[in-house]
Amino acid sequence: MSNLADGYRDRSFRTGDLADLAAAVDCAEQALACTPGGHPDHAGYLARVGAVYFRRYERLGDVADLRRAIESEERARTADPDLHRPPTDLCVLYRERYQRFGKVADLHRAIESGEQALAMLPGDDVRRAVPASMLNLACRHLYEATEDLAHLRRAIGYGRLAVATYETGSLDQASALGNLSPALQRLYAHTGLLSDLQQAIDVDEEALGLLPDGHPVRVTSLSNLCVAYRSRADHTEAAADRTYAIELGEQALAAIPAEDPTRGVTIRMVSAAYRERFEHHGEIADLDRAIELAHLALDTLPADRPDRYRYLSELNIVYQRRSRYSGDAADMRRGIEFQEQALAYLSPGHPDLALVAANLGQAHHQFATTTGRPLDEGRLGPLIDAVAGSAATASTTQQVRSYHVAGRLATVLGDHVRAAALLDSAASLLPSVPPPGANWRDREYRIGRYTGLVREAIAAHCAIDDPEGAVEVAELSRGILLAAELDVAAETPAPPAFPELRAAAADGVVVLVNTDLRRGGAIIVTAGGDPILVHLPDLGGAELHRQIQELIDVNQQSGFAAALRRRRVIPEITGWLWDVAVAPILAALPATSRVWWMPTDLLSLLPWHAAGHPGEPGALDAVVSSYTATLRTLTHARSRPPTTGRRQLTVAVPDAPDSAPLPATAEEAEQLHAAHPGLPLLAGEHATTDAVLAALRESTWAHFACHADADLLVPSRSGIRLHDGILSLSAISRLRLADAELAYLSACSTANPGINQADESLHLASAFQLAGFRHVIATLWPIADDMAATAAREIYRHLDGTPPAGNTALAVRRATLDLRAEYPGRPDLWASLIHNGP
Repeated sequence: MSNLADGYRDRSFRTGDLADLAAAVDCAEQALACTPGGHPDHAGYLARVGAVYFRRYERLGDVADLRRAIESEERARTADPDLHRPPTDLCVLYRERYQRFGKVADLHRAIESGEQALAMLPGDDVRRAVPASMLNLACRHLYEATEDLAHLRRAIGYGRLAVATYETGSLDQASALGNLSPALQRLYAHTGLLSDLQQAIDVDEEALGLLPDGHPVRVTSLSNLCVAYRSRADHTEAAADRTYAIELGEQALAAIPAEDPTRGVTIRMVSAAYRERFEHHGEIADLDRAIELAHLALDTLPADRPDRYRYLSELNIVYQRRSRYSGDAADMRRGIEFQEQALAYLSPGHPDLALVAANLGQAHHQFATTTGRPLDEGRLGPLIDAVAGSAATASTTQQVRSYHVAGRLATVLGDHVRAAALLDSAASLLPSVPPPGANWRDREYRIGRYTGLVREAIAAHCAIDDPEGAVEVAELSRGILLAAELDVAAETPAPPAFPELRAAAADGVVVLVNTDLRRGGAIIVTAGGDPILVHLPDLGGAELHRQIQELIDVNQQSGFAAALRRRRVIPEITGWLWDVAVAPILAALPATSRVWWMPTDLLSLLPWHAAGHPGEPGALDAVVSSYTATLRTLTHARSRPPTTGRRQLTVAVPDAPDSAPLPATAEEAEQLHAAHPGLPLLAGEHATTDAVLAALRESTWAHFACHADADLLVPSRSGIRLHDGILSLSAISRLRLADAELAYLSACSTANPGINQADESLHLASAFQLAGFRHVIATLWPIADDMAATAAREIYRHLDGTPPAGNTALAVRRATLDLRAEYPGRPDLWASLIHNGP
């Protein structure tokens, strides 16, 4: 009967036949009933009974089956303490009971049982793989419940032990690989390192390769990969990964029996995949499918599941997304109702309390900003307390989000003092968000998740008439990656104070310009005296959004039609910018003609130096302009003495692969080299990445007449197109050039900071500054080949030809004025050129 029970159970596992499963239970019970206590097989039969009841629980979700399974396995352990199977099974059973009822004590019982089983087996026993794989799962759940990284490390260690112990290429090894992957995904969520996520993907891809079609364990790896590819799409902005995640999720759904009580987990996962694709591509069919699946997931979930709050939260998110698409306040209300239920589900101290509370706070903030009034003003005060209070024990990344959301709610209530304090708390944690030792892309991704925080913190200080505080929080929370590259953080471990920061404004003023998207403000910083706050009430609202979107759209297009549109759009933007911001700023300016512009967020895309109406005096007539990412980067550029020698490097790539030819720019580069032949001309096939990097180490002045790739979504992927490939932003920034003086980047959009992490100022101009160049001439948007050549000729004519390059800003202004005189009313041709540096 015992063997027959095993046969029925195994066949039900392969076919999903519930009748076979019922027969397995009956046979196991009969075998046990026929075996008296004290019989050598009694403990084994008890364990077999526990196994078949657990299998039925997995299929039907009846808690009575789980209770009977645990009871049987505990009796088996007592009957024969030397039998390793019962503690192995109990590791699984107690973990399952934790997942059903949420009692962490069950996880500790699971781990204790699994480690007991592991200790009973010699080190070379292949049976150790089973308890090791189960311990991987239990320790991973304990990490999720406690956020103690030591438990995650143990989980990964046990998972790797299981994989190494199973026979290579076996189905059991495939199962262990599928169990290991989620732990590696949790490690990625903690570190933010793409390499950790790639390990998880590789593990599951290997598992799928070992599992034949139709094998029930394939569902695990398909589900894991759905989540992993969603994460990679979010990190890398790869649209193909989003689609592949949905395909994998739908395959997993199709393979799970409709009556399986665990099906809701996969349904919710696929719902999130559709919702995320909608968020990036805007196809309403994706959102409709996400909502359908989110409801189905909740409907299939047992009412006593402790993770029910996650399903309620997903319903809130999808309804909030639909409200943004449709503008229907009813969707926002419905989402908030679901999220309130989710929050009510959690007790104080729950590891996900901060996340759920912040999601509710964000939903209330969206309602208030969309409709112009809070849904329930009396609810917001206690909610602020809940969101901020729950952040104290959360991870650093969650703390940033929680304090940000709480600050937004305080702003809705008009409590700007509290808003400033909460937003400062969020901003103060931003420098610790990028994972140490990570590459630029990993750090850029982690920083870019907090859109709006910097501008809102600055605006809160402006609202309470605290311009010094606004400058301090701007300096603390912007240019974090640049500061890390410059080792600025090591020099100034404490948050920068205004008296120290304002020294950067020597020889002129620095103008910090900000908007919270409703209204704007500028802070004029001088080297001595109090900062001047200029309110800019019209720098916000729908018109701000329209102007910036127009600029983004036109600068992402190419060809004749794009040039015509740019000819119309740019003059409109420069005129609007003059009216709403630059004219009021210049009116408040102290007696100086030297300005460094320091715009925040997407304001960095705008031509502040060239604001004005065609045919009328504008910013170009009033001041000599430069740009700086932060006050600290300006101070750093000033800290190094000018270089007195000019060793000119000229690089020209007129015919890069898959690029339009640049005959005029290349000709200008050759003329420049003829006038300053300090280093060999690197042109055409000689302009390779290795040759250029080597020559940069010998140069003090550098001129690039090339195409550039400006990635607006992932700025760290930007670079200069050379003969053999892309000279990347990261490769440039890693250079440490002691005598570098001036870099002229005669290419398109080399000072465009992108649209996701604009406050980080990650672009080619900043990369050359990190490399050591004190002055950089760059462009905000695409510039035509002939105009680029003309501009370069004019700028070099206005430079006196001898180092140092201290009058670069003045030379750029004079050349721009000359071009404006030749092409009046055409700022699209000449307003792109800017200067970064002292």
